[in-house]
Amino acid sequence: MERPKTSHLIAVKRILSDAPISWCSKKEPVVALSSCEAEYIAASLSTCQAIWLKNLIEEISQDKCETVTLKVDNVSAIN
Repeated sequence: MERPKTSHLIAVKRILSDAPISWCSKKEPVVALSSCEAEYIAASLSTCQAIWLKNLIEEISQDKCETVTLKVDNVSAIN
């Protein structure tokens, strides 16, 4: 398998730049006792996916990503 060309990597970066690339709605196997706990669990699972995607992008492009930004819309889940 050949390495991706620079033009392909630039296109992938442009497409993925600041755009949501993974989302879904499904029943989770974990039961939360409050909406805050549910948001926290969802944020935790999303973080795992974000780190996996960051590692994938680093492997494809050979560029290092310093941070992963996770946006959560529930103040009590963040604090």
